[in-house]
Amino acid sequence: ILSALAGIGASVAGAPSAGGALIVGGQALATSNLLKFSRSQEWQADRIALQTLNKNGYSAKGLLSFFNELHSKELLYNRVPPPYLITHPLTTERINAVRHHLEQEEKIDVKKKPDIKAFKRIQAKIFAFSHTPSQTIRKYRKQETDDAELARAIAYALQGKLNKSLEKAKNLLNKSPNDPFYLELVGQIYVDKGDLENGIKYLKRAVEYENELPLLRIQLAEALMHAKHYDESLINFRRLRNDLPKWPIVVRNMGIIYGKQGLLGLSHLAFAEEALMKENIPDAKLHLRLAKQNIDKNNKKETQRFDFLSAQLVLKEEAKK
Repeated sequence: ILSALAGIGASVAGAPSAGGALIVGGQALATSNLLKFSRSQEWQADRIALQTLNKNGYSAKGLLSFFNELHSKELLYNRVPPPYLITHPLTTERINAVRHHLEQEEKIDVKKKPDIKAFKRIQAKIFAFSHTPSQTIRKYRKQETDDAELARAIAYALQGKLNKSLEKAKNLLNKSPNDPFYLELVGQIYVDKGDLENGIKYLKRAVEYENELPLLRIQLAEALMHAKHYDESLINFRRLRNDLPKWPIVVRNMGIIYGKQGLLGLSHLAFAEEALMKENIPDAKLHLRLAKQNIDKNNKKETQRFDFLSAQLVLKEEAKK
């Protein structure tokens, strides 16, 4: 900004070429400094990748293979810009860093082999959700693998062909009856069909096998809410709020349930909490005012919650000033 102002000043003073040089030079310097920052973040990302691989028992040899492949493409297509203009560290530098890390790997227990089956499943799921159903069906039409069947099941669900999707999902579940992700898929299809009780049955089993995954639990909690099993739904949402205190959707759903149960004070407190998470000061004020009118004054937990959220509102207002 300063260089641009100086350049404008120079142009006004009668030196337009000098002004242009100052502006362009300043912008190049700013860009260079920004890219340096970007490269430092990428170095940190590489280090975290290496640490995470080893922490989970995997070797970094695959990462080295990837960087070598990347480097060969750069040489082939001559796409490497000047070092001061790239957003990532030089690939050769990244290769050297990984090689140095691999020299230390002999002291680390890295005995695991990559789970290719799980990786293929992830690929299929991402492809199915990020492409049109027709693209997914075309890509996986002639494949008879489990990941292909998963992709087709998702594609048919996205097309609204829920019976066909359920058939594919159940084929997978018959092969792996205790797989939480196939259980989740079958449960979600039942929910989409409007068969909430069957959906809940499968989602509960999924959560039993993977009870630390919040995305599975939130699906179960929402299905229970839609089926009007409010108390059981609240149990799951409360656990989610403890595990994920910054997820607005969790407290919003709690507010809906409290409202359905006629607990208007708690409902407005939940909506106020959601509004504060989203930095929505006007809505937070509105719901706190309504909560004050409806909370049980004799309930210490409710009054403490109201006081806490009111204090949070004051802090956020001060911060905005």
